[in-house]
Amino acid sequence: MKILWFCNTPSLAEAVLNNKPTSGGWIKTLDKYLQNKVSLHVAFHHHDELEPFFHGKTWYYPVFTPYSLVQKLQNRFWRIRVVDEQYKNKYLQIIETVQPDLIHIHGTENSFGCIHAQTNIPVLLSVQGIVNSLVDKIEQAPREMQKLHAYKKEKDRFVRMARLEEKYLKEVRFIHSKSDWSSRVMQVLSPEAKCWRVDNVMRDSFYSLEWNPKMLEQKQLVISTTLSDGVLKGLDVIGRTAAILALTDLDFEWNIVGIGPDSEIFRFTQQQFGKCWPENRIFPRGRMKEEQLAELLLRSSLYVTCSRMENSPNNLNEALILGLPTIASFVGGTSTFIKDGFTGLLVQEGDSYGFAGAIRYLHSHKDEALTLGNNARIEALKRHNKDKVCNDMLKVYQDILN
Repeated sequence: MKILWFCNTPSLAEAVLNNKPTSGGWIKTLDKYLQNKVSLHVAFHHHDELEPFFHGKTWYYPVFTPYSLVQKLQNRFWRIRVVDEQYKNKYLQIIETVQPDLIHIHGTENSFGCIHAQTNIPVLLSVQGIVNSLVDKIEQAPREMQKLHAYKKEKDRFVRMARLEEKYLKEVRFIHSKSDWSSRVMQVLSPEAKCWRVDNVMRDSFYSLEWNPKMLEQKQLVISTTLSDGVLKGLDVIGRTAAILALTDLDFEWNIVGIGPDSEIFRFTQQQFGKCWPENRIFPRGRMKEEQLAELLLRSSLYVTCSRMENSPNNLNEALILGLPTIASFVGGTSTFIKDGFTGLLVQEGDSYGFAGAIRYLHSHKDEALTLGNNARIEALKRHNKDKVCNDMLKVYQDILN
């Protein structure tokens, strides 16, 4: 079976291109395990003009996407470029070269969707995030945050990506969903399509590691969160929650992985709190490699995510697979992965007092925290079992071809 992927990232080809870590760790893991079962070909945008190359057991096809000086300045200071059909002919050339049995597009919001109407080869579309929902959410962001340059830039990008998503979802026949929530939303955005639910595989190191319950006995409660530099990731909620906890007798530190102290959103949030900012409590640790992140999580007491929108959050699932007691916002697809009171605690979006109460509750009910973590690990290892996920994906491919 010959499969052609179109991805937002270069997957495992990053090791050949620049060796700098990119997002989409689950894409790399799926690439690694599927390449032994199918003839896998991966196309992606890249800023250098390169010939296709073979790495591992996968063929990679960089789509040359040049940036002019003007575009670079726009991308940095005004808005991030959203490509539509400009590279359609290049996509079709890759399809002609590969002659795949099936095309798999990762993401509803990118320009790859334009190939639906251009080929008779069956196309499967994976729902990573639902941008139309993100537009709704970003318009509900706190008023202070809407003054941010980053907010305006992100909203503009989401609005333009949502138009692509809406247009291409009307054409797609086959959909891969990653949460119960996204499966239901597809009933509205793509009601005629057939939809399969298949989970992600996690990054390798998280399967072999296990959180130690002794971390709950530390004198200082260590909370960790992984997020990106976006206005919907709940940094303001973390700030308010930490400020509430700082007024109590709880000794804690809150590590934030994914953003550094120079992040515009971090500096803005700090300024908004003024003297109420919980100094020496919140520590932005910047981006970390897989091994560094795993080590930090293993030294943590709790994992907490206050995001305002998620579909199938890999950062949350990595914490769950370690067995770390976890608290998360009840948004989007999180209830697919956390059953409240069984594998973690769910808190209503933006409810800082709810988050603070949940943190203190698990801190004072350690036996219950341990039970939640144990249950989470058992369920997550089943759900994200690499053989199971790969076989489920292969079955989807075969179902479509049949």
